[in-house]
Amino acid sequence: MGEIAYGSGRSAGVATIHRIAENKLEAVLDIYALNDVPDLVAEFHRRSMLSRLGEVVLQLGINVSRVSNLRTADKGSTTKAILLLWASMALFLLFVQFIILGVSLLTVLLHSVTTLAPGGISLVADSSAVPAAIAASLLASVNLYIVPLFPQSLRASVADAASGWLVVIGYLNGRYNSEDLTQGITSLVDELSGHADPHAAVHLVGFSFGTVLLLDAVFRVDTSPPPRLADLNSVTTIGCPLDALSVFWPDHFTGRRDSYSMRTNWTNVSIEGDPISSRVLDRNGKRGVASRSDGLIRPHAEVTQRDWNRVVRVGAIRQLLFAGFRLHTSYWGRRVNEPGCWLAIVPRILRDDPIYAGSG
Repeated sequence: MGEIAYGSGRSAGVATIHRIAENKLEAVLDIYALNDVPDLVAEFHRRSMLSRLGEVVLQLGINVSRVSNLRTADKGSTTKAILLLWASMALFLLFVQFIILGVSLLTVLLHSVTTLAPGGISLVADSSAVPAAIAASLLASVNLYIVPLFPQSLRASVADAASGWLVVIGYLNGRYNSEDLTQGITSLVDELSGHADPHAAVHLVGFSFGTVLLLDAVFRVDTSPPPRLADLNSVTTIGCPLDALSVFWPDHFTGRRDSYSMRTNWTNVSIEGDPISSRVLDRNGKRGVASRSDGLIRPHAEVTQRDWNRVVRVGAIRQLLFAGFRLHTSYWGRRVNEPGCWLAIVPRILRDDPIYAGSG
C-alpha cells in the first residue's frame, strides 16, 4: 500500500504502514462477512449510507473472488456451489448498484438531507461520499464479474489490491483512528532526534498511500501539532496521490498550514504518466507550504523523472494495457542500471550536510 522511510545521519530504516492497516483490515473482513446482514444494517444507521454501501459492495466482491479460488476433491460440488454463490451475489449486487447510482444522483441533485421512510435512513449529500461510493461500486463490479475469469495468480493479485484500496477508503472515511497511525510517525521523529547526534538531520520519505499518512502527521489542520516535529529537516513524497484522492475527498487536504514555523523542506516526486502521483505546485510555481487557490497544500519543490534522467514513453496502446499504473512502482528503477529517483532526492535532502557537500 505504502510505506514511510526514515533516516537520521547515516542510520536509516523503513517503517511499513500497510502492515498496520492489514491488521485492522482483518476486523473489517469479520464485520462484512456474508452472513452479518444485521451488523451491516446497524452500520448504515451510524454512518453515511453511500460510502458504507460502496465498501460493502467492494467487500462482497472480494469474498466472491476468494470463494472462486477454492479447490477440493469434489470439483462438481465445488463448481455448483461457486456458480450458485456467484449467481446469487451477482443479482444482489446488481440490484445494490442500481440503488447506489440512483441515490447518488438523487443526492447530488437535491444537495440536502433526504430521509427514506419507514426505515429512517438519512442520506447526507456529502461531496466526498457520493463519488467515493461510486468508485468503490465500480471497483467491486470489476472484482465480482470480471476477476473470476482471470488466471488464479492474477485473480489473487487483483483481490489483494482491492483489499488494499478498501483500507484506503476506510481511512479517508474515518474508519480508523488517524491519530493511532500518525502518532507512530511523530514518535519515530522524537526517537530519532532524541538518540541521534544533535547535529544530525532527520528526514522522512513517504511512498504512495504512505505519503497521505505522512502529510496528515506533518501538515495538520489544527494549530497545535506536536512540537517534536520541529526537529524534522525534510519531507519527501513519492508517488503522492494528493490530486487523485482530493477528487473523492476534497476536504481532506485543505486547511493545512505550516503554522509552527517548521524548517521542513517538502519535495514532491512524480513520474509523468503515473496516474496515481500528483504534481501539486500551481502554475506560477510559487514555493513554500501554503494553500493553492483550490485550498490544497503545495510543496516547496517538484521533482520529475527528468531530474534523474529517466525517459518515459507511454503510448495509447500501452495506456489501454494500464502501463501507467506500472510506472507507479518504478520510481527506484525496474531494470538493472535503470536510474531511480534517489539520484534526484538524495542531493536535495543532503545539500545542507557539510560532509556530503565536502565530498562533492
